[in-house]
Amino acid sequence: MITSKITQNFTFSYLSKNIEKFLLDYVEDVKSDFEKASKARIKSGLGHKLKQSTLQIRKKRGISGTKPLFATGNLYNSIKKTKEGLQILEYGLFHNKGFTTGNKSMIPNKEVPARTFINGKTAKFALEQMGLSTHGEGLIKGSAKDKAGIELAKKIRKALKR
Repeated sequence: MITSKITQNFTFSYLSKNIEKFLLDYVEDVKSDFEKASKARIKSGLGHKLKQSTLQIRKKRGISGTKPLFATGNLYNSIKKTKEGLQILEYGLFHNKGFTTGNKSMIPNKEVPARTFINGKTAKFALEQMGLSTHGEGLIKGSAKDKAGIELAKKIRKALKR
């Protein structure tokens, strides 16, 4: 005769009552990680040296720094975790994905390559996975993802009550 013993190392009721908080804490942790990783990438210089043309433009503007995306520090300082998601100046998103300069730029119609700093090389994938999109003044919102997490918590809670 085979006998078995089942032990429980967690409380279903505790999990049921707290799953929503756990998931929301997770979302907050992810937003903090995005903020820290993005700032660290900018501070590191992104592994690039600035082209001579960029250094000349900075000199004309009275900016002496040589790190990419760190001319004035405004972009770096704008990266902040918020209740809605991750806040960043809108031009940072252009730099993250690459863009073409405008007609009135010092170097008009120039293709500017992507300088990926939002979560390293996996930025696009990570943003899509989190359900993030841009709104207004460069605010990245994760409300759709937050709602999905809350709905998931409700479904898990309901399943645990059966």
